[in-house]
Amino acid sequence: MNKPEPIPTQQENPKGLHRRYIISKADGTPVDENAEYFVLRLDDFGKDPVHVEAGRCAILKYADAISRHLPELAVDLRERYGITQEGWPKYAPRPVPTLKPQSL
Repeated sequence: MNKPEPIPTQQENPKGLHRRYIISKADGTPVDENAEYFVLRLDDFGKDPVHVEAGRCAILKYADAISRHLPELAVDLRERYGITQEGWPKYAPRPVPTLKPQSL
């Protein structure tokens, strides 16, 4: 199998796919130098809510795809990034309940 062309730099492809992160394993073991990784932002603190929502959709599709092979991971991903029992996406801002004035 031929090795694909390297992913371009941000200067070469600023609006498209480009190298943006340096990946390392949490335990310090080296990553495969031939591997390609793609980082998704999944919390509520990103500047672009459409981008964050797309990442959440992607991680839930990934959970579906691995559910037979890695069922525990699939469950963990759905619990963390899926829909709450109230129907709200996890991490999504919830509406603030309005208090109704009580009549005296």
